[in-house]
Amino acid sequence: MVAAIAAAVLVVAVAVDAAVMWARPRRLDVVPGGSARGGSTLLLVGTDSRAGVRAPGDDRRYGTAADNPGERADVVLLVRTDTAGGVRMLEVPRDLLVVGRKGAPVRLTTTLLDGPSGLTDSLCRSLGLGVDRVAEVRFPGLRSMVDAVGGVEVTVDRPLRDTYTKFHLGSGRHLLSGDDALAYVGARHVEVQEQDGRWVPDAASVGNRSSKGADVLRALGRRAAPSRWHPLAAQRSAWAATGAVAVDRAVSPTDVPSLLGTVARLPSVATTHLPVTTRDGVIPVARLAPGAGAVLATFEGTSSPARACRPLLPEARRP
Repeated sequence: MVAAIAAAVLVVAVAVDAAVMWARPRRLDVVPGGSARGGSTLLLVGTDSRAGVRAPGDDRRYGTAADNPGERADVVLLVRTDTAGGVRMLEVPRDLLVVGRKGAPVRLTTTLLDGPSGLTDSLCRSLGLGVDRVAEVRFPGLRSMVDAVGGVEVTVDRPLRDTYTKFHLGSGRHLLSGDDALAYVGARHVEVQEQDGRWVPDAASVGNRSSKGADVLRALGRRAAPSRWHPLAAQRSAWAATGAVAVDRAVSPTDVPSLLGTVARLPSVATTHLPVTTRDGVIPVARLAPGAGAVLATFEGTSSPARACRPLLPEARRP
């Protein structure tokens, strides 16, 4: 009898926990149109929204919502899970020129100013990429997720810094706190140190914020992977994650564990990079290069894009 009662209590506790987890994420006003046949695609977006920036010193380091109104896409990653269970990730440069809602070329990052549907519509219209689920993390949310797992590890080849945000890393492996991970992903004016001690602009960092975001997400996946030996730590990580993200309205209670599981698998996921040419400047701009269509077909596992998504950019058309 005691064992039966304990089992019943455990089942109820798990059910309540799942319901609470489902209720915690913010809901995004977007209805994904669906991806190509043969799998499903999750859109992960890291935004520069300053909403919720309240910790001491944050306004000086990152700016306030009044200084930086609106919300732009800083990191755009798509994770494709095919029907056979394979998982792939595609990094899309934030500064990629895409077709805006009015038909004019705009940078992908600015499409989020029209809301999440502005971003998903642009990916569909410009690249032929449909999505099934959307998850968004704002600046403060990334920090809380990293701190919940005790920090994330990244490795850099040469010392780097961003004098605007007062961020500095020596060469080698580092355990980043939530604040430092935020600065690492969001650094816009990166310099690297030469062997003679001179600091020079890092050309490789131009348009590379999605790659740094992918680094942090993989590190999060390694630290937050569920473990039967540390169930409380896994629960703490899941609690922080569900409180830090926003998801589309179609996400159901059963989808939440799947989304968390996808992030946990990212350390072993192969990453696909779109071929682009980048022009540096006050406002960096990236353009699709020849061969992008073949890369997109490889990512989706099919040469036929989603039915409603016919790419307008010639380079994005599947071979």
